[in-house]
Amino acid sequence: MASKQKMTGLIWTSGQPVPDPAELTLAPEELPDVRPWEMAEMVFRGCFQELSGQREIEIAKITVIGEGLFRTAHEATIELPGTPWNGTYAALIPKPGASAALNARCLKEVSLLTRLAAMPLPFSVPKVVAVYQAWGYCILVRERLFGAHGGATWTAEKPWSVAVHIAAATHQIPVERISDVVPGFETRGKHGDQLLAQNDSPRSELAPSLAWLRQNRPSDTPPVLVHGNLVPSNVVLDYFNRSTPPGVLDWDFSVYGDPALDLATICAAADPPLTADREVDRVLKAYRAAGGGAVSVTEVRFHQICIHLRRYHEALAKAPGRAGDELRHLQTLLKPARR
Repeated sequence: MASKQKMTGLIWTSGQPVPDPAELTLAPEELPDVRPWEMAEMVFRGCFQELSGQREIEIAKITVIGEGLFRTAHEATIELPGTPWNGTYAALIPKPGASAALNARCLKEVSLLTRLAAMPLPFSVPKVVAVYQAWGYCILVRERLFGAHGGATWTAEKPWSVAVHIAAATHQIPVERISDVVPGFETRGKHGDQLLAQNDSPRSELAPSLAWLRQNRPSDTPPVLVHGNLVPSNVVLDYFNRSTPPGVLDWDFSVYGDPALDLATICAAADPPLTADREVDRVLKAYRAAGGGAVSVTEVRFHQICIHLRRYHEALAKAPGRAGDELRHLQTLLKPARR
């Protein structure tokens, strides 16, 4: 068994083999009692001092460009004239309470991004330059994709149709190209089984939702590569040059599984959410037109219900006042009229 390591510094740079997570067992520590941007500055400074071999580094204003479930993306301009490292970068800083599982996901994401960057895709992915270890976490440092980051919902400027095209292209990537770096399920049905198990509960108010999931389990058809978190904040658009392909961030939840998960995530991020059959069918028609395979409204509904079950459990644990809203979403999804 690998021993726990306690260190600070680079553990991977571009061009090297990505470490096996099983061989790099880190022990997450308590994060320092400083402001988040100060943590980002520590990472930027330590990372680029090692990469460049220079002690004196100018770091321009550090800003937050994205918030994930377990990481916050900070951007900074690194001023190292005459070196390959002069430019703008992002560092994904762990949030308090992030588990050690974040490290394995980070290294998997690095492997996947490296493979995707070499493929002819209709979207771009960020170039990872290093993985820096601090406080027992693997911290991904990447070049910044130029364009508009952020956004909680799809808008006229950032429409859901863009995400549908990204999903269709992602789902068509051949399994053999990246199956060795992405975890997966034997079938889409097995993916659904895991989600059902994760959301199972004895709470009586959830019984109708869980019963519906059991009756509408996804079929045991072959899995595809799924992004896993295709929300507006993970899609970057260049509004000044519309011909620039969209950028896609945060692949750490990617998995070989059910493509309906990405489509349900897209529907859930609309304002208001796309829940009626005719609305979901409109998304599916756009998905098929973009080259996507066969996915049904019922299969998307399965993942929509799973999304709101997860949010309901999270609300009970962290913000009970929001639990009622999630329960109403579940009740809406189960209405016969939605069929």
